[in-house]
Amino acid sequence: MFGVFGPLFILPKGKQHGSFSISLFTQLYGLNYNFHVSYRSRNLLWFKNSPLTFEKYIDFWLTQYREKKIKQIKRKDFNNYFKFLENNNLISKEDQDRIDEEIFSKRYDRLNICPGFTIKFSWDGQTAIELDRENKFEQDFYEKLTEAFDAIGGL
Repeated sequence: MFGVFGPLFILPKGKQHGSFSISLFTQLYGLNYNFHVSYRSRNLLWFKNSPLTFEKYIDFWLTQYREKKIKQIKRKDFNNYFKFLENNNLISKEDQDRIDEEIFSKRYDRLNICPGFTIKFSWDGQTAIELDRENKFEQDFYEKLTEAFDAIGGL
C-alpha cells in the first residue's frame, strides 16, 4: 500500500480535475480529505465529517486559493472562520466540541489552514508477492504513482 499525503496543490491549466472521472479514479485509488488546522509546525485537528463530495471539496479549496483566502487566521477571527467552514459544509456541528477542546481552550494566537487530500492504492497480498518475486514490484509501484499524479495534473 502507498499513500500520498500532502497539501492541496493547484492543477496545471488544461489538467483540471474535471478532465478525469473522480468516481472511476476513486475505484482504483482511495481518495480522502486531509483538511486540518495547525499551529506553527504542529497539526492540531483533522476534520473528517464533511458531507461534501470529493469533487466539491476540491472545488471549494481551489476557489479559496484563487481568491487568496487560504491563509493563517488570527484568534479574533477563529469564531467567524469556523462558522464559515460549517456554513460551507467543510466541518459539521459535531466538530464543535473538538474545536472547543483542541482550539478555543488553548491560547493559540493564530492557526494555519491546511487543506489537502490523500491518494491511496493497495495491492492484494498475492499480487504483491508475485510482483516482488518477479522483481517487478518497484516498477509497478512507480507506474501506480505516476498514474495517480498524472490523473490529478502532475506534481
